[in-house]
Amino acid sequence: GWYAERLVTNVNYDLLGLPVVTIGASGSLQETKGIEQFNAVQLFVHKLHTLRGGVFVYGKLHRLEVVWISSAMMDKTSAVEAVRHLIEDRNITLLLATHGSVLMEGQA
Repeated sequence: GWYAERLVTNVNYDLLGLPVVTIGASGSLQETKGIEQFNAVQLFVHKLHTLRGGVFVYGKLHRLEVVWISSAMMDKTSAVEAVRHLIEDRNITLLLATHGSVLMEGQA
């Protein structure tokens, strides 16, 4: 599975006005068969919400469709319910993070 560290630190917009989220200036992604380091990991976002004081991202990371949650306020149950509600008709990879710690991974 994928493990994500660091929080969403910046939101920019591309030339078409679509949001691009940068996760951590020194963020990293770890894959089971190795570790890849990124100076900045960018999600090309389809949906971007604020949710109970956190940021709620659905988009693409490389070839993976991901959901990323970064929140100091949201508990695990609320995060899981929010994501399931958003993607109940999709089969995408989940990354649920709070304070940079992964709460759950796998397929929705």
